[in-house]
Parts: sequence; C-alpha cells; structure tokens
Amino acid sequence: RGTRVSLVTGFAVAPGLAETAGPPGTALLGRALRRLGKSVSYVADRVALPLLEAALKTLGEPAGLIVFPDGEPAPVAAQRLLVSLAPTHLVAVETPGRGQDGDYRSARGRAIASWNTPLDELVIHRPPRVVSVGIGDGGNEIGMGNVRPRLLRLGPRARKIASVVTVDHLVVAGTANWGAYGVV
Repeated sequence: RGTRVSLVTGFAVAPGLAETAGPPGTALLGRALRRLGKSVSYVADRVALPLLEAALKTLGEPAGLIVFPDGEPAPVAAQRLLVSLAPTHLVAVETPGRGQDGDYRSARGRAIASWNTPLDELVIHRPPRVVSVGIGDGGNEIGMGNVRPRLLRLGPRARKIASVVTVDHLVVAGTANWGAYGVV
C-alpha cells in the first residue's frame, strides 16, 4: 500500500570507513520497490554514499540520493527531510540506533557517535502515519529497540550496545544485506 518509500542507510565503523552491510541491500530493495511502481528515495550519510552510489550504478538504477544534512540540529534536519520526502514508508537498513546512553556503539561496544550521522532521527521524528521498518543484524541498529529486553539478557556487551530505537516492523538477519534480500 505504500507509495513513497524512503530507504536509509549508513553506518561508519571507523572515521571515514563505511560498514558494507547496508548499501547493497538498500540498493536491491530500492530496485524491487521501484519495479513495483513505488517512488523510492535514498537517504545516506556521507561515508556510505559512495557505496550506495556504486551499488545503484551496478544495478542500473537511478541514484536520487540525499545526504542527511549537516549544519543544523539533527532533529530539525530530520523533520525538514521528512516534510520534503513525505514518505509513506521509512526503511532503515544497517543504520545505527542510539543506545540507552544516547551514544551509538559498534558491535564491540565502542562509542562511535563522533563519526556517525544521527540518521535515527528520521525514525524518531517520523509522523505517526509513516510506517517504519528496521533491518539489522547486531542489536545496535535502528529497530532493535523492539527486541531490547531480549538483547539485555545476552550479557554486558549486548546491554551496552542495544539500541532503544523502535520501528513498526523489524527484520533481523545474519547480515543486514541478507535481511534486505529476504524482504525482496
């Protein structure tokens, strides 16, 4: 029933180094949605942008990429972007979701907020009518707040990295790309 789907990806595992689980799955999911007649937009951070562009080019897909804006408070940037895109659905593929302490964490528990764009602001500030989907693989991504109680039982590292950001629908897979492929 969706008509306008905004796909979000971007996860820096080190300064300037993008996680590769995310952009390929995002591109393939976008192609499938476009072939189903949906209007598709892509939102990424600057680090993931080259990977997403390459994946879309390989698939012969139109880019239509939007970089999450810098220079203004993230909640304001997210709200402006949501108004501009007016999505019916918002899908985050391998995108960090903040933890209980407000920081983003690597799978090893390392604080990584200083080099990650707060893309989770899009999900946090989405209008209630926008359906949200999170696709992830480690517990620290957007949407894993849905299963946070289970993650907390997995030990100290899981408690440290577990995201608090929830979505309407969560897809968990061995790698986030596999999750996106499974949705396709």
